[in-house]
Amino acid sequence: MRSLQIPISIVLLTWLCNCGTAEDAAQDAELSFSPHIQWSRAIDCPNAATLGLYMNAAIDVDGHNDLCPLDVNTSTLAATGDCDGIRTGDITFVGLDYFYVKPSASRELVSLLYTVGWVDLRAEALDENTKVVEVDLSGDTVNSLTIDTQPEFEDLGTANCSSLKGDAKNLCNAEQWANEWLRSREYTFDLNQNGTANLEEACTIGVDAP
Repeated sequence: MRSLQIPISIVLLTWLCNCGTAEDAAQDAELSFSPHIQWSRAIDCPNAATLGLYMNAAIDVDGHNDLCPLDVNTSTLAATGDCDGIRTGDITFVGLDYFYVKPSASRELVSLLYTVGWVDLRAEALDENTKVVEVDLSGDTVNSLTIDTQPEFEDLGTANCSSLKGDAKNLCNAEQWANEWLRSREYTFDLNQNGTANLEEACTIGVDAP
């Protein structure tokens, strides 16, 4: 993979809130995602300073009705924020979305990259002493996957998960979830359909290029 395709390295912390009784805390708790996401220095992005003026980020959580917007630092492109009301009890799929709105009159939404992963929030993985759950969204292709090109998006979620087990099955199911979710939003990594990814054009040409 090109360095352009590995744009983030993060640990997403999930703090257990004080919900329910001690007896059912592991089975019926609510979580709050409190991420701090550092944009990778490895990306060759000459227009990073300009991109930072328009950059947005959001967390998608399976079963959570709303996107959780994050605040993006215009200088470092680091994203921070909170996403409350996440229910426990299952393998939960999580997506990280980086995008911006064109400053031109068109005001088109430009999708830059998407990382999908999963976290085990079942009762057997949690107990009343659990304070922090780590979610790996580093794009390591074991616990999570990062995509930023249209061909990668077209391949997302096309594998047959039925014969897989463990982490591989969880990620496969997460990819299928992300595929359905993103297609319902008419997501594209090649807005102008010229064969070059939005992220590459925004970084090397300018924010109005895609």
